[in-house]
Amino acid sequence: MQPNPIPLHDFEGPRESPITSPGNIRHDYRDDDISVDSTWTESTTVPRRNLGFVQCSALMINQMVGTGIFTLPGLVLLLTKSKPVATALWAAGGVYSLLSVLIYLEFGTALPYNGGALIYLDEIFHRPNLLAAVIFSFFWILLSSTSGNCIVFAQYALRVAHHDAPVAEIDDRLIRFLGVVVQTVVCLMLYFLRRFCFMVNNIFALFKIILLLVIAGAGFRSARWSNSGTPDWGNNHPNRDTVDALSAMVYILYSYQGWEHTNYIAGEIKAPKETLRNAAFFSVTLVTVLYILASSAFYAFASYSDITGPNLDLGVAALLGETVFGITVGVRVCITISAFSCLLANTYTTTKVKQAIAWQRFIPFSDFFGRQDRQFDSPGGALVLHWIFSVIEICIADSKTDTYSFIIGIFAYGYSIMMVFLGVGVFFLKKRMETISDTHDWKPIYMSNKLTLYTVVFVFIGINLLMVVITAMPDSPGTIPRYYWPITVLTCVAAGALYWCGLKALQVKFGEHRALGACIGLEVNVYNEGDEGIPDNMKNIMADALIDGSRRRVTYKVSLNHLNPFLSAELTQVRYQGLP
Repeated sequence: MQPNPIPLHDFEGPRESPITSPGNIRHDYRDDDISVDSTWTESTTVPRRNLGFVQCSALMINQMVGTGIFTLPGLVLLLTKSKPVATALWAAGGVYSLLSVLIYLEFGTALPYNGGALIYLDEIFHRPNLLAAVIFSFFWILLSSTSGNCIVFAQYALRVAHHDAPVAEIDDRLIRFLGVVVQTVVCLMLYFLRRFCFMVNNIFALFKIILLLVIAGAGFRSARWSNSGTPDWGNNHPNRDTVDALSAMVYILYSYQGWEHTNYIAGEIKAPKETLRNAAFFSVTLVTVLYILASSAFYAFASYSDITGPNLDLGVAALLGETVFGITVGVRVCITISAFSCLLANTYTTTKVKQAIAWQRFIPFSDFFGRQDRQFDSPGGALVLHWIFSVIEICIADSKTDTYSFIIGIFAYGYSIMMVFLGVGVFFLKKRMETISDTHDWKPIYMSNKLTLYTVVFVFIGINLLMVVITAMPDSPGTIPRYYWPITVLTCVAAGALYWCGLKALQVKFGEHRALGACIGLEVNVYNEGDEGIPDNMKNIMADALIDGSRRRVTYKVSLNHLNPFLSAELTQVRYQGLP
């Protein structure tokens, strides 16, 4: 039976749970929790597993239901030229999401730690050591922001204030300013009011469910009117194109994205095996049903020409509000609230991945960025890191030109490539888990049948490869060529690889003991689980590494002795757990 979720007042701060030896931590993959048998001291922070079914389901719903279902049905219909085909594609997006959930559940129950794909890729592609983690970290820190959510929120909020004025008539500087303001407000809320944010997150999820049900009911009710869209439901309009239909599918899949984000905070989930499974299937199934109902209602209440007309950018939901209720402001306010809730949930989960990156301590200022505020139980340093890169993207992106969509598309393109590698990694998960688990008999839970495994994985890889190809195709004359997406992503990967090469070069030893890093004053050491000769001062730190799933820590030793050999070592050596 699923345990009852912890009520709001039961959320506590981080537990201080020190450990004398990393070897005392036991990972039991047959149970839901990580068991720890040890003598406690005072240095190791154990992440609290206090998120239950309600919190996880609300996070998934809020991240999946943003603004896409309210604004994209018209564009999908314009691309497919057929209401039945468009509705079928919305259903297909839900089926694909459910299949994809199986892959993430397999990873999440095997490796229930914060970080999601960071941990999964690092374990599956563990050779060369640290390479996969560094490349993923560069991609995630540089490109994974919530600037898109901020811009969308700012656009809808300002359109409400300007009585549904087109975006082109709103000063772009005002859009960017409001985007920076809302990102700042969200980061401050998550820092000082984390428990309140989870309560608000639950309320927002319920609000979205009710909103979609009301929209579906209003749409089906208006379908009985004489001027509704039911007469042309079965019509196929001219100039249908397969590539356009595939592009429509890409937009739909983007509208479903968010179901995987709960895996990013699996280290905070109570009974992760049960909670992840129940929350994922419930949330994705519910959103799929709501999307099918809402899209069908949109297509039933208005004709093809009305839905795909000149006001397409306003969204079909606004058209429904004007037709059924006589006003569009209320619908626009609801969409703005939906955008804000998506931003709130997305900021939290994305930030937790960046904190997990900092915990491994191979990025500059990792001690600060990985810090968990003890008073507010919030990832303070990672929120600062996330805010910096999100604000940079907001400031350089012009929402009225192709620059904005180009920057947002870069991450989506790279994310699809990452999904392909995760799909391939499923085939190696069993062997890897048998190697690192104590029992050496780990077995997959959701895809133990080979037919299920191959079907799900090939569909998952195929769809993501399709998204890689379709999204990189030329958009339209006058826009930034989409082939710059793979170039940008490859540049990011190359930068991560060069950084990794630098770390490895600093560890190259001359003779028996002297490393290159020691010669130039920047000594790097990488400690992995099971290594012999781990210094005593690293044992508690390595205990953290076992608890957070990385099973590794990187340390730096900065020395000035090579600059002035006459100075005493005690005065010139400064030790850092993160590179300043």
